Formats: sequence, structure tokens, C-alpha cells
Amino acid sequence: MNTENRKILILTRGGSHAYGLSTPKSDVDTRGVFVNTSVEHLVGLKRDEVLVEQNETKDVVMTEFRHALKL
Repeated sequence: MNTENRKILILTRGGSHAYGLSTPKSDVDTRGVFVNTSVEHLVGLKRDEVLVEQNETKDVVMTEFRHALKL
């Protein structure tokens, strides 16, 4: 996951690990909010973004700050 021009504000565990229900076969769910500091994004030329990376052992969802406010 490319984090250039992205400043992470919060990063936390979610899913079964957050609720204490994980098993040895559980994947690790990570959730986060970031601010995109690229010029195009700051002046409104690019839209809010959500970054997702998934495989068998991890599930990462990072949401841009403005998009997180809309949610």
C-alpha cells in the first residue's frame, strides 16, 4: 500500500481481534484514517479515497479523512 503523500491519523485493529473473538485461523483486520497531502487532493482536483488491501492473513481498510467524515 503506497503511503506517499498520506499522513496516517489513526490506525487500529478491528474485527474478531478487537472484540476478543479471534481464533488461530482469524485474519488481522486493520482500520485507519489518513489525510492525503498531495496538491491535487488539497485543491479538490482528486476525490476522496479508500485504500483496501486483502489477503488470507490481513484485511486493511484505510479511509481518507474527508470520506470518513461523510461516513
